[in-house]
Amino acid sequence: MIADRLEDPELKAFYKNLWTSEAKHGNVFVKLALHYFDDQTVYDRLHEMMEFEGEVIKELPIRAALH
Repeated sequence: MIADRLEDPELKAFYKNLWTSEAKHGNVFVKLALHYFDDQTVYDRLHEMMEFEGEVIKELPIRAALH
């Protein structure tokens, strides 16, 4: 979302690359989990974690910040 709003091409590329890198990390962890556990266990746990993360995010104040 940040990259989409930036006009500076270098900064835009930086944030797009950062997003790509973060997305790859998530895939690596899921693939690793699937190596050790069955699909149902992994995806049930991912769903549980996403639900919890959503609840945490709902309680956070709205402010300008980056992870």
